Amino acid sequence: MDIGEKLKHGRFFDEINDWAIVVLAVLSLLSFIYLKIKLRNTKSEKCYIVQEIRDETSNHYFSYISVYLLSCIGLSLSNIVDVFVLVFLMALVGYIYITNDLIYLNPTLYMMGYRACNAKLYAEATEETVEGVIVCKNGVDMGIGKKIGGTGKYSLIVSNRNWETKY
Repeated sequence: MDIGEKLKHGRFFDEINDWAIVVLAVLSLLSFIYLKIKLRNTKSEKCYIVQEIRDETSNHYFSYISVYLLSCIGLSLSNIVDVFVLVFLMALVGYIYITNDLIYLNPTLYMMGYRACNAKLYAEATEETVEGVIVCKNGVDMGIGKKIGGTGKYSLIVSNRNWETKY
């Protein structure tokens, strides 16, 4: 049944596609809100000095696009087996990307005005060198020797500003 028929007769949620769309929309919205809250968290912000920076986007572009897009070709949300296959594939790909810190091509981050790169930072407060993924706002200058304000632990740091810049 096409959308025109559904609007004409007022029949929604009579197929699995309708429910799948609602569930996916709700999950996407909740994930977006959670990410937005986590990115705005500036509690315990520390000063870091950029020692090295590498943009890994081009290294992971093809694998990201091929895994997400090619795995969905031919799947239909009206077939329950395809739905389970899609959920399993996305869970597997998500697990692999998260455990290997492959968040360089996250389209949600880019839409929210952030970018991800790999960097080596010197933490002034703890006098330690930290290397890992840095998620920073687009306006943050990540040049070598620049000071950035960042929050986070271990190999993931979120930076919303340069250290000299006041809110």
